[in-house]
Amino acid sequence: MAAFALRSSDNTFYSNSFSLIGPDNNGNTDLTVAPYFESGLYTVASLQDDSKFPQKIILNNISIKDKNGNLIETVSSFNGVLLRDLINIGGKFKPLDKGKDGRATVVVLEGKDGYKAVVSYTELMRTSLGAEMIIAYEKNGGLLDSNSGSMAFVSKGDTNQGTRYVKFLTKITVINEWLTQSGTGTTASFSVTGDVITPLNYSISDLQNTSNFASINFSAIGPISNSKHYILGKGVSLLEVLSKSTLRSPNDFQSYYVILEATDKYRVTHSYAELSNTIIGSGSGSLPSPGVIVITEFKKGLGGNYYTPPASLTDYTSCSGTGNVCDTDYIATISSEDTAPYGGDVTAGINLGPRKMSWLNTIILKKAE
Repeated sequence: MAAFALRSSDNTFYSNSFSLIGPDNNGNTDLTVAPYFESGLYTVASLQDDSKFPQKIILNNISIKDKNGNLIETVSSFNGVLLRDLINIGGKFKPLDKGKDGRATVVVLEGKDGYKAVVSYTELMRTSLGAEMIIAYEKNGGLLDSNSGSMAFVSKGDTNQGTRYVKFLTKITVINEWLTQSGTGTTASFSVTGDVITPLNYSISDLQNTSNFASINFSAIGPISNSKHYILGKGVSLLEVLSKSTLRSPNDFQSYYVILEATDKYRVTHSYAELSNTIIGSGSGSLPSPGVIVITEFKKGLGGNYYTPPASLTDYTSCSGTGNVCDTDYIATISSEDTAPYGGDVTAGINLGPRKMSWLNTIILKKAE
């Protein structure tokens, strides 16, 4: 990889470096134990260093548009380092949460011009989008131009690739929103609160009312140990739920993130942009791919070594078949585009579905400050 000399610029927002800041280590100095993070300062030379970041990623044919869809610039190629490599290799990140997988962690990217964008750590690590999220230091075969800064964040998988394009990159902050779990119990209602104009409360019947929300059906099979399980049900789009509360700063939606909290304080996070501007939020529209939804009715069951679905896809109250078990965790959430969202190999101690959550109690919207 050829190294380029850093160009100078008279642009007020130009920066030759960015800081990487992580969660508090709580006094821990052992990098193998959570929580752990090494904050630091990074330059173009830091990212070019193959001994530090051996894998470089090229993203081709990026269309930078404003939020109204107007084309600003077409870029033939960006070259840089994966954001997840920067955090995991550079920051040596060890998240502190239930699965130690960063399910309640978000990443805030900030330009020197004040523009901010948020990526959830699960989005980064467990969806297809993460493989095309980079800190770019080259553009069209040379260094970034003076109107982009020395480094920029690029997310190719976004529907509008300009929404989370952060120029003049000056700071990346990793935030852990995990809480110590306590309590338990089911829930028949939840609230939407935080940086919104209209906080709201919803019951199961509110969500099931098709005059209020569009109903979404889903059905999928997932591995558990050496068996298989099915899960099916119906719900509503999380984004549709959120949109009824209205963000305080809707034009800055890319700087918001969403905390889903259960009655036992279990938490997972989504970036608002992944819900509204990527396939993660909407899914493909097929039964196994509903996107991120709030589930109102569902059931799952074990079918031995074979998929044994119930007789009716509309029957959510009973299970039939040897080994099948009904589940009545009514208000729940699921993110179908995450890696193995419906389960994982529990015998290996791997939780491959960290954003499948039961007992939804509170939805908190936060604007990165």
